Amino acid sequence: MLSPILSQEEAAGEWDRIKSLVHRNGGGDPYEERWGMRRLAYPIKKAGQTFLEGNYLLTRFSSDTVVPPELEGHLRLSESVLRYLLTKSGPPESTPPSPQMVQMARAAEIRQQQAAAAQAAAAATAQEAEQSSAAATAQEAEQSFAAATVQEAEQPSASADVLEEQAPADGAPAGEGAVEEPAEEAPAEEAPAAAQEPE
Repeated sequence: MLSPILSQEEAAGEWDRIKSLVHRNGGGDPYEERWGMRRLAYPIKKAGQTFLEGNYLLTRFSSDTVVPPELEGHLRLSESVLRYLLTKSGPPESTPPSPQMVQMARAAEIRQQQAAAAQAAAAATAQEAEQSSAAATAQEAEQSFAAATVQEAEQPSASADVLEEQAPADGAPAGEGAVEEPAEEAPAEEAPAAAQEPE
């Protein structure tokens, strides 16, 4: 368990020193799990400070000796290490994942599923927006076509009315609604005078 006041770089440096001590004493590449910060069951005093939490690391390694003395000396004297526990076990048949690793793997899987669902929702929203935009454009086009059709339907009837009004002036037969103008008549007095002249 490392001190919680170490930065990430300092904790990584301390972990690298521990791994190098394992390699120097004939250990292979150690299996490691980083459990992160955990609250302690009781306060730990070290180097004049009281700690209420620690940065937990778990490792498994093989060694030629029971406990490499150089490794144990470093763990005991380092101010960065709050507590350590070295145990001997037989050769592992298979290393089962710890409950913390199972929990971390499950949390990572859930985050991936949530990210995939968020991407799918964003894609669906974009597709719906595109479809509604296309539908709005089609509706606008339909409305402008309908307005143009109505306007064209009104224009020919207005020109037909104009033609019907002009037809009597040209001498063509008058259509419905045309107003007939009275024909000019000769004055009545001139007609009898013209009838008297043949004598």
